[in-house]
Amino acid sequence: MAGDFRDELGVLLGAKETIASQKFTIYMPDRDRKNNSIHPAVEEYIESAIRLLTEINLGATRLPWAEGSFKRAREQPTVTERTTIIYSFLKEPEVFLNQFDRIKELLYKFGNEMNQDEVFVEFSGETEGGEHFYQRAYSIERQTFAPEDSQQS
Repeated sequence: MAGDFRDELGVLLGAKETIASQKFTIYMPDRDRKNNSIHPAVEEYIESAIRLLTEINLGATRLPWAEGSFKRAREQPTVTERTTIIYSFLKEPEVFLNQFDRIKELLYKFGNEMNQDEVFVEFSGETEGGEHFYQRAYSIERQTFAPEDSQQS
């Protein structure tokens, strides 16, 4: 393969067009900030995220539970949780931006009502023409979505 393999890959696959893609991803764990299970209550938020992203971006995908673990600090115990990953490709980026307040509202509500320390999202994609690829992760901390009780333990 010579040149830009991304375009050649499209030809090899028989794709009718090559599209610069952008993807928004939401991570929704099954545990709260005190390591208590929030299942099955989290399912309501997962379904709401799928419906909202489908309405805005014309589609969304929910992956099966992914098991992961983390530490809040080196000296603290390991927390293991199952996280649902929901992603959606931006069909019309301007619609996504115009409707983003609705997504933000859902994320803040999830973080607050499901007693999260943080809400994690990711945005990735390539610029039109494919010259540049970017990937950004955003950790929205509790004081942002629940400032009135972020100091409570």
